[in-house]
Amino acid sequence: MADILRTLSICQIGDMTYSLVTQYNEADALNATGHILSLADSSDSTQAVYVLNTSHPVSCMWKSPSDSIWLGSSDGFVFTTANVPAAALAASAAFDPLSSGMPWKALKPPNPASLGYSVNINAISGMADDCVFAGCFSGHILRWDGHTWHEELTSDGKTISAGVDHFVMSPAGDMFALATSKLLRRTAAGAWENVPLDDLCNHCVITGMAFAPDSSALICTNKGKIITVLGAAGPQLVAECTNNVYGILRHGR
Repeated sequence: MADILRTLSICQIGDMTYSLVTQYNEADALNATGHILSLADSSDSTQAVYVLNTSHPVSCMWKSPSDSIWLGSSDGFVFTTANVPAAALAASAAFDPLSSGMPWKALKPPNPASLGYSVNINAISGMADDCVFAGCFSGHILRWDGHTWHEELTSDGKTISAGVDHFVMSPAGDMFALATSKLLRRTAAGAWENVPLDDLCNHCVITGMAFAPDSSALICTNKGKIITVLGAAGPQLVAECTNNVYGILRHGR
């Protein structure tokens, strides 16, 4: 059986492009491993260079405003190039920065009390290196404050519609979590509240979100629905496609 190499995400830092790739044997996809490759825009070479190898199923990446890279894995580890306290490092992580010179480190959020086992991190994003959110398949949202992890949203991990798949920040600086059948907005107090959807997203995974100048937004789903939210008229179904929709971008008015 052949090995499969898939690119999951990219980010740009200076003249370097970093790609998160996952590698697995086609007969053993559950044991995928995550790696980071770099490519210099100014280089004449088109050959990407490995700057991080891991033995973990890394599946999501975020670049912070200070140009640190953050990665989340489905076995509950977080990898980063940011400065973090030595006491927070996870000695059990298996990774190799090779000869990249990049200051890769590993963190391990504690197991939520409601689960009793490691979280499966689906999404990672934030506002700064001391305000990083990890969204989990179980429905938990964890926050790194620069020193330790906090459980901002808890879950029993048994609800099918619990999983957090994406984070999106609005132009106004509000953080949203996109999940199955629900959309969450983080309040100034650090709570996550449901955005009304009026049952329009039942049994749908929200896959994308784009904001309008009037602070309303469009969301799309894997069932082909495009819905206006956050507007004065409340949630409105504006289109329904026959195909699944996995991203949305708003241009102009």
